Amino acid sequence: MTVSSLVPVSAAPPVVVVSLSKDSYATQQLLKTDSLVAHLLSSENRWLAELGARGRTDRFADKDLWQTLPTGEPLYKGVHAWLRMVVVDRTEVGSAVVCVGEVTHIKVDDCPPDQSPLVYHSRNWHRLSDASLLTFVNQP
Repeated sequence: MTVSSLVPVSAAPPVVVVSLSKDSYATQQLLKTDSLVAHLLSSENRWLAELGARGRTDRFADKDLWQTLPTGEPLYKGVHAWLRMVVVDRTEVGSAVVCVGEVTHIKVDDCPPDQSPLVYHSRNWHRLSDASLLTFVNQP
């Protein structure tokens, strides 16, 4: 599934929080597992974000697109950054399920220079660039 809220909350140990829609079919499947892999997507992986955003789609039908980690989780090929986490807590908050995961593995490959992080904002896909950089402004 595609999530728009993955937040780091601790550096030692590394812990992240993922917010999932309680009504999502994919969330119901994820609640049955004790570990997750989060793919941190670049603009070249927009197709994967769109695949994950589709409801009730078999995201793993094309077996050429992914492989299985030794720990059993699926990992999509061609993703330059990902992390594996063990779920340590789940909490329902309104219409969401918040999963707290302790990161057990981080993989970051060199991203090609023509690729940039993929961002979803105001119901549209964006890629970050040097033009999006904001510099620190010292206020009195």
